[in-house]
Amino acid sequence: MISLRKTAILLGLLILWEGLGTVFAQNYRSSQLERIADYVGLPCQDNDGLFYRALRYQGYPVTVIVRNGEVTHVGYSLFTPSQRQHLSEMQCNFIERMALTADIPDFYGIDINQYLYDEQVEFWEGDFSVLKTIATDTTLVVQDTMNERKIHIFSFYTRNKQRRLLTLTYPTNYRLISGLDMTEAENALLTDLNRVRVERTPTTELVDSMLQPFGDSSIWYIRGDTLFLPEMNANRFYNYNEEHGEYNLLYSEDYPKETMANLVTGVEIENQFVLDVKLVKYGYRKEQFQISLRRWIAFCLQTDCKPYFWAAWQEDNQMIDSELLMHNEKLGYCHIMKMTFDPLILGEKSGTIQARLNSYVRISNVKSLFQEND
Repeated sequence: MISLRKTAILLGLLILWEGLGTVFAQNYRSSQLERIADYVGLPCQDNDGLFYRALRYQGYPVTVIVRNGEVTHVGYSLFTPSQRQHLSEMQCNFIERMALTADIPDFYGIDINQYLYDEQVEFWEGDFSVLKTIATDTTLVVQDTMNERKIHIFSFYTRNKQRRLLTLTYPTNYRLISGLDMTEAENALLTDLNRVRVERTPTTELVDSMLQPFGDSSIWYIRGDTLFLPEMNANRFYNYNEEHGEYNLLYSEDYPKETMANLVTGVEIENQFVLDVKLVKYGYRKEQFQISLRRWIAFCLQTDCKPYFWAAWQEDNQMIDSELLMHNEKLGYCHIMKMTFDPLILGEKSGTIQARLNSYVRISNVKSLFQEND
C-alpha cells in the first residue's frame, strides 16, 4: 500500500509536471505551422531567434523562427540569414514553407499540383526537386521582381548569374503568402499592435522644386501618389518658416484636413491622439480596442504599407469624415480605416478619434468597391 507521504510526493510531482507543461507549451502563429511542426518533430523552442538549419526533414535542413515565444516559421532552409536581410521575410518564409509541405503527404487535402493550380502558383523553370536542392547551395543569387499584373517572379541563379536554375511565380495574396486564415490574421494583428514601437523616420530634406503652392502662398504641399481616386492620395503639407529659412510639416487648426493628412502619413509630429477602433472581423464579428494614432501609423509603415488619405467636412461643418487606406502592394491587401473627428481636438494635440477598421482586405475587393461608388 502506498503511504500518504508517497502519495503526496507523487501528487506534487504530477502538479509540477503539468505546470512545466503549461509554462513551456509552444505557441504557433498559425494552425498550418503547428501541423508542420508536428510532422517534422520540432522540439519545444524556449528561445527567440532565427534557427538556420535547426533540424532535418526528409534529408533536407529546416529553418525555424521564433518571436516573442511564438513559432512564426518552419520551412526548408532555402535562404541563408544574409540573403534574408535583403529580401522580404514573409516571402522567404512562404517559399520555404511551401517547399517543405510539398513533402508532407496530403498536407492540403488535395494533390499538391492541384493546390498550386488553385492558388495560381507556377514553376516557369524547375520544380520542387530543384527547389529543395537549393538548400544545399549557399552561393546562389536570388532575384525577386513583380510584374505589371502584380505577379511575384522569384528566381534563383548560380553565382554571377551565369545560369538560372529555377523561376517560381505566385500572386500578391496575403492569405497564401502569410499562411494565415482571416481569423488568424485578425488575431495576429491585435497581438502585433501591442508589440510595435514608434520610431521617428528620418526627415526628408526638402528643396523648392519638390513643393507646390496650396491655396495661398503660405501653404505648400508635395503631391503624393493616388489610389483609385485623385482625392485618395498621399499628399503632405508644409509651411515656410522665414526665421529659420526652412519648410516645416504643417500643423494648424486653420487647416484641419491637411493637418490630419500629415498626422496619418507619418509619425514625425508628436501627439497624444487615441483611436477608438471598432474592428470588423471575419464572419460579421466585431471587436473594440484603443490604440494611439502614432502607434497605428508606425505599425502600418513598418509592415510596408503606404498611406492614402481622403477627408471631407460633414454637412453641418462641425465634424470631419475621413478614410485612410494602408496599402501593401507586395502582399496585395489594404487596411481600411474610416475616421470621424472634431477639428477642435487639434488645438490640444490630444483627444479621441472614432474609427472603424477592416483589416487585410484584398486589394481587388477594395478596387471593386471604389469602382462601384465612382
